[in-house]
Amino acid sequence: MVTRGWRDDDTGAGAGREAGRRRPRGRDRGPGRFHRGSFALLVCILACRVASAGASPKLSALSFVGDVATLTPAFDSDTLSYNASVTTDRTSVQLAYAVASPDSASLVEVTTAVTQPSGRRRRNLLSSTTSALAISPGHNDVTLTVRRTADNAATAYAVRVTAYSLAAHVSLSGLSLVVGSTPVALPGPGFQANTLTYDVTVDYTTSAVSITPTAAYAAKCTMTVNGVAHTSGQAKLNVATPTFADVGPNVITVTLTAEDGLTTGTYAVNVNRTPPPPPPSPPSSP
Repeated sequence: MVTRGWRDDDTGAGAGREAGRRRPRGRDRGPGRFHRGSFALLVCILACRVASAGASPKLSALSFVGDVATLTPAFDSDTLSYNASVTTDRTSVQLAYAVASPDSASLVEVTTAVTQPSGRRRRNLLSSTTSALAISPGHNDVTLTVRRTADNAATAYAVRVTAYSLAAHVSLSGLSLVVGSTPVALPGPGFQANTLTYDVTVDYTTSAVSITPTAAYAAKCTMTVNGVAHTSGQAKLNVATPTFADVGPNVITVTLTAEDGLTTGTYAVNVNRTPPPPPPSPPSSP
């Protein structure tokens, strides 16, 4: 009697099996076995995921909403520290950002922390635009952190937002006058940045003076002397000639204009010529 069953490809003496039907090729692979190509593909996928998980998440874009300020240097995902300036009339800023190729929005969170000059610190959880970040005059340090929740890998970007007063940019740090090579003393304690008007007296024979105004923030303003453009720190020679032919006050004005074109500061120097001496008395009659 012949027993029917599956026949191995290797039949013959000692095979221990009766002749029968050949095992179908599709059944050569038992449960849980993988084709070599499928296994290689799986290894590649896993390796890519591990490599991706090993790199900390980063931003692909970062800027101020409304272009109220500019990042310095320009944004780069590998640059982690920036500076920006705003005027003190601005009490808050917003940042817009994008996360570089996130696997899923739910896997990455972005938070900010703002340290104001007073030392106060605030933390916010963000979407793609920050909430209004309160700032105060002085340095405000904003830290924006991109964190992957799966493994807690994170990258922190620091932005120092400096709020400054435009009024500070239209002030002088120095002011001097000379007649020829002789200095003309300013009254009282001399030049003071907060003193905007000065009165000086020169001899009647003086026809002109030279003035040297120096801006406290020359790169942040423009300057004129009596309405004519002037360079900070340089002497303006023979100011107001021939006005000084007149006896009495002769006004020299130094005007500084901030970058906004609206904020100005003006210093005035009133140069007074003494009156001429009285004419000699006529000789008395004999």
